[in-house]
Amino acid sequence: MCDKDIIQRFKDFFGGSILPVKVRNPKWKQTWKWKMSGKGAFATVGKMVDYMCQRRKDKYNVVKCNQVSG
Repeated sequence: MCDKDIIQRFKDFFGGSILPVKVRNPKWKQTWKWKMSGKGAFATVGKMVDYMCQRRKDKYNVVKCNQVSG
């Protein structure tokens, strides 16, 4: 995403970090990516699950089930 302020708001809400993406073409604008890992990432995805398509919800539930069972 080119608008760092939007990524910053996302980070402020969920945590994580913001990293610049390497500009591969001098005519392109700088872009940014948000990154989170570990238990915090899983909790963040849990907050987003209601907005996901069914296929992604199913994958989330499989991972969640695997975490609980062992």
